[in-house]
Amino acid sequence: MKGEILGILGESGSGKTTLIRILRGVEPFDEGEVTIGDVKITPESSTKEYTKAKEFSAIHIQRCFGLWPESTLENVIRALASKTRGEEMIPQISTEYEQLRKEAMEILRLVKLDHKSDCWAEVLSGGEKQKLLLARQLARSPQLLLLDEPGTMVDEKDRSELLKIIKRTNEESNTTVIYVSHMPKVHKYLAERIISLSKGKIVYDGKPEKALKEFEAKMDPLIPKPRIKEIKPILKVNSISKEYYVIPGRQTLLIENMNFHVNEGEVLAIVGPSAVGKTVLIRLLAGLELPDEGNVKIRMGEEWVNLSTLGYKAIIARRDIGILHQEFDLPYWAKVVDLFAERLGLKTSEYIDKTLERTRSERISDKTVDLIYRIMDMRPHEAEDRLASIGLTLNNVKELLPKYPIKETVMRVKPLLETLRLSEDILNRRVYELSWGEKIRIGLGLLIVCKPKVLLLDEPFGDLDPITLRRIANIIKDLVTKMNLTVVLVSHQLDFIKEVAQRAILLKDYKIIFQGDPEKACNLFIKEGT
Repeated sequence: MKGEILGILGESGSGKTTLIRILRGVEPFDEGEVTIGDVKITPESSTKEYTKAKEFSAIHIQRCFGLWPESTLENVIRALASKTRGEEMIPQISTEYEQLRKEAMEILRLVKLDHKSDCWAEVLSGGEKQKLLLARQLARSPQLLLLDEPGTMVDEKDRSELLKIIKRTNEESNTTVIYVSHMPKVHKYLAERIISLSKGKIVYDGKPEKALKEFEAKMDPLIPKPRIKEIKPILKVNSISKEYYVIPGRQTLLIENMNFHVNEGEVLAIVGPSAVGKTVLIRLLAGLELPDEGNVKIRMGEEWVNLSTLGYKAIIARRDIGILHQEFDLPYWAKVVDLFAERLGLKTSEYIDKTLERTRSERISDKTVDLIYRIMDMRPHEAEDRLASIGLTLNNVKELLPKYPIKETVMRVKPLLETLRLSEDILNRRVYELSWGEKIRIGLGLLIVCKPKVLLLDEPFGDLDPITLRRIANIIKDLVTKMNLTVVLVSHQLDFIKEVAQRAILLKDYKIIFQGDPEKACNLFIKEGT
């Protein structure tokens, strides 16, 4: 109905995102019709009809950070310009630019990002990017606002603000809102009506309370947290400092003189509001960022290896670390078995030795090889940019790094699939055929198959439904017990942290303000945020 707020609920893989994309006019469908405004689209509709239907709506796709490599302000100006010009461009006429700049600043104030107007969009935190994406959609003044998992990567305070903005937009402009969310709190605040999906079909259409009750009843039982066998550090953060200047002359991030350790076999959570350095800290632990001062060390046997220095020892030590990024995704067209083969070639001891033997014969230094290995642990688009900066491409690196044989890959992966609750046939599927819950489990599998000692998880589970999230929590605890894994995780899902973590660190203003019991850390976080 016009002006309604409709929520869509369902487990991962039930068709929620596909439905949102069909409503936007970017996903083809086989039968039926969709009416958007006064436009009706069918499987036979022309491109012109699809384009006209899109004029009625704006969309935020799940985990899609399609932002211009420019400032926060310019990203919103481009969205505003598209309403009159039909394309996203920065006006060259000063009077037009100034008018759009004022409108853009008002929208940024609405989403509480005006203080970051000059910041380059790429360096915003995950939560800030979600605010910017919402700002860009609001700039288009849509009749229909489509949102796929709004507020999943922001803390509870920012999420509350985002939801208020969505509701206010609906009330003040009579904008129809259709959104997907797995969070009961989001539905309780926003939804006037809920549609529940299961295996691509509507199984419920009605009041939110009943839908949420039936949905949450499907959750698996909670298994106990693993016991730490011995308090023995495996990672040490020693007096690290890291400073960022993303706007000339203005300091935007500073981690200063931070110290803590991570014990072998524990699950340590890092908690705190958006943009306090959690992701930077995870990247420092992985060796993807180097501190300005201090160091990060990992224990190998009885020796402590400095990850903040490039070289042979760090190559060998980082073999034992796996990282899942906040903006995690997998290559769209890739076959799952090929991803496992590439990962095993990258992280398996004998293949690292082969790479070093070859690079040394070609007089490539161990420091350069270490740098390449670190880059390959980065997010795909970031890895491409970093490789280009040293004169390489992904194809160059794939030729340099051997690929594990497919038959041996299948043999190594088979036992793991059962633990991840995935069927063997998933190995022959392509990434675009997977649900988000399946992608997350494949992402975990790509790390676990190499038998690491430390897993670093930077908010990869934010947009999973509670049923899938409980399964992931139980899988992590099972893996920690069976493999004596150490896990460091960042999450805004406080219930998830309470379920899996044995210890937590709370950050505020780039400093540690609490270390200890996860429940106390989460409660203090909520109190500090109010």
